[in-house]
Amino acid sequence: MFLILAGEIRVRRCRAVARGALPGLRFPTLVGNMENVDFPGWDSLESVTRLHSFFEMAGIVCLALLVVAEVLAFKYGNRKDVLTGAREEATAKELRVLKEREAPRSLSEAQRIKLLDELSKGKTYELTVRHSSDLESQNFAEQISTALRAAGWKINPPAFRIVTRDAAGLFIVVRDMNSPPAGAAFVQVALKAIGISADGTANESVPSGTFGLYVGPKSVQPAKQE
Repeated sequence: MFLILAGEIRVRRCRAVARGALPGLRFPTLVGNMENVDFPGWDSLESVTRLHSFFEMAGIVCLALLVVAEVLAFKYGNRKDVLTGAREEATAKELRVLKEREAPRSLSEAQRIKLLDELSKGKTYELTVRHSSDLESQNFAEQISTALRAAGWKINPPAFRIVTRDAAGLFIVVRDMNSPPAGAAFVQVALKAIGISADGTANESVPSGTFGLYVGPKSVQPAKQE
């Protein structure tokens, strides 16, 4: 019974508001409010005509500005997306370059197969393979040695030497750069074919007519500036 009476009170209150019976809760319309405003030039035909034209033109200008604003917002929005994508791509590229620089050297399966194919085009030779004291150089040297053995080359144990000065990279070591053994040039070309650069260097401790491969620490190339 109480719920029914409360519902009837709400309905009566709403009807009273709609009829304006509650002065404190009137909701006059904007047009009704503006009817009592004293507009400039309201009673002059010339003024009304002039202001009518002015506000029509102002409306057209505002509409034109709105269109221009929407067009510019669309263009700048697209440009923002392009620049955001370019920045993300540049960041991803920097991360890839950093990862490649920090990754240890290794022979991929494609490089190994290509190296065996290149080495099969000539005779087999003997050489020594030495490496720097770090683990990365040792692993890379072992991978190259394994590929050379698979091609029929003989890897001789290197003589004991104390390295007083190390160099980064891969080197073909001969006694005399003016008369290198045939196998030295051959393996240098084969390595170049798989994307591995091996510069030649001379060392008087190398027996005449022999050559070796030295794997130094990984060289860190500076990032390219674009």
